[in-house]
Amino acid sequence: MQESLTKFLKCLLPTAFLIFFLAGCAVYHPLLLEKNSPVPRISKLEIMAKKINHPILKPVRIDLRDGISPDEAALLAVAGNPELRAVRDQMGIVKAQLIQAGLIPNPSFSYGFEKPIGGRKEEAVKGFEFGINFGLSSLISRGAKIDEAKSRLKSVEISIAWKEWQVAEAAKLHALRLFWIGKMLPLVMEEGSLLRRNLKLIVKALKIGGKNCKDMEIARRECQRVKLALINLKNENERERLALNRTIGIPPGKMLSLQEEVNFSRWGSLPRSAQVLRGIENRRLDLLALRIGYKSQEARLRAAVLSQFPGLSIKFARAMDVENVLTSNFGVSIEMPFFNRKRGKIELEKATRKKLYDEYNFRVFEVRSKVVEIIKDMKFLRSRIHTKENYIKAQAHLVSVLKDASAKGESDIFSFYSARKELIEQKLSLLRLKENLSDLALALELVSGRYLPFRDSRASRRKTGG
Repeated sequence: MQESLTKFLKCLLPTAFLIFFLAGCAVYHPLLLEKNSPVPRISKLEIMAKKINHPILKPVRIDLRDGISPDEAALLAVAGNPELRAVRDQMGIVKAQLIQAGLIPNPSFSYGFEKPIGGRKEEAVKGFEFGINFGLSSLISRGAKIDEAKSRLKSVEISIAWKEWQVAEAAKLHALRLFWIGKMLPLVMEEGSLLRRNLKLIVKALKIGGKNCKDMEIARRECQRVKLALINLKNENERERLALNRTIGIPPGKMLSLQEEVNFSRWGSLPRSAQVLRGIENRRLDLLALRIGYKSQEARLRAAVLSQFPGLSIKFARAMDVENVLTSNFGVSIEMPFFNRKRGKIELEKATRKKLYDEYNFRVFEVRSKVVEIIKDMKFLRSRIHTKENYIKAQAHLVSVLKDASAKGESDIFSFYSARKELIEQKLSLLRLKENLSDLALALELVSGRYLPFRDSRASRRKTGG
């Protein structure tokens, strides 16, 4: 009975040993590529956008029933942009590297067996040797490697937040451009209608000698010019619509409903450069990521310096030879750094640290210069817009005067049409200036790392299809 139990235990122990080690092993699961990439519904993106936690983006009440505002488009893009989903997967890689940096190397077990097969083997016995070997070199730099992996994890996390911020601003930019195009389209259509009426009157006047062929050809050319401008504007509208869909991560055939009115009152006064620059190194997430990346590189350099320590391993062994002599062994092996002192790796890490140091200083200089440049451009544009608005007021008054004079027979209708055409063109020019100003305002948001939410009017909405 005891013999049977002993045999059972001998069979059970190797099995238990194998199960113990296999229990901690990962299991492979295939992840098959799909023919069509999954696209989330807009309602799902709305739910995801409400849960966004971002260091710059502020929560905005999302209600898509009355159209998408620029701020809502920004949050929807952060939730649904396919590129961001791929960027966020980098976090999983860096977390795995952090786990790898903290792992202690496995000890190695060795076993040898000796059996006499010749000579004087009457008094010989079966010999064996088993031992455990454990390398200590990796433990010396383990702390530095963990610090480096932690810093890299934080740097990647902030870099992802910076990428999200850029995507959000891109979505807002496309939404605002669609807003301005929506304001321009009715004016271009109105100008086209005005020029067609003008052409008809010139054709009639030509028959009675009031106009000549040159006047008619000029009028026809103007009609063609406006027709081409309308085609170009509709094409621009379609490009921005597709760009917005792509940024949010929805199919190109999906027609988003955008709000028609946006309140820009918060841009009434421009901030001073010094006000924007104050604390910008802590607001700009890319600069913060560079600083943390620099800290990570310091840890890498420290780990490289520590790796100069000669490789060290210890060994414990127990053996019995064929003459039935039992021995216990302890051994230490040390790498002799005569030829390879890891100088190449150390110099590489030093050069990388210097590169990061200079890159950070350059980026800070570039950001500060860009802020001053954008604010100056915005001031210049605001001055042009103010002048243009005053000119439009004067032109509108002239149109009103000529309309009354035409009705009384004191002026010809062509003067009224010409003045009306000039008024429409100046209004279109004003809208382009305001579009440029909003582009600069978003550029200032992006470069300063300061989020300025729009207070939107939700009175009406429009389709982005033009």
